[in-house]
Amino acid sequence: MTQQSKDTNVAATDAQWKGYTLEQLRFQRAMLAVKAEVSKERVLTRALDAREQISSGNVRGFIFSKPVTEHLKTVDYLLLGYKTSKLIYKLWRKFGSKH
Repeated sequence: MTQQSKDTNVAATDAQWKGYTLEQLRFQRAMLAVKAEVSKERVLTRALDAREQISSGNVRGFIFSKPVTEHLKTVDYLLLGYKTSKLIYKLWRKFGSKH
């Protein structure tokens, strides 16, 4: 097939296409709504699992669990350490100076 015949076929197909039907648009909208609802439920489930782990006193287990740590890089560990140190320092200055 030559380039000219490819261009002619593409142009003919584009000229014939009139867009989606109302039924197709409704179907696509329904599918997107289902996907959004499933994603929302997935996020809520993970958040509730995390909240349960934290409330049960298993914060260290949650923070250092495999799904969390396998995605962290060295820079992430450094930033996490810096932010934790900064928070501890602020708390120490706030509550330590009164005693």
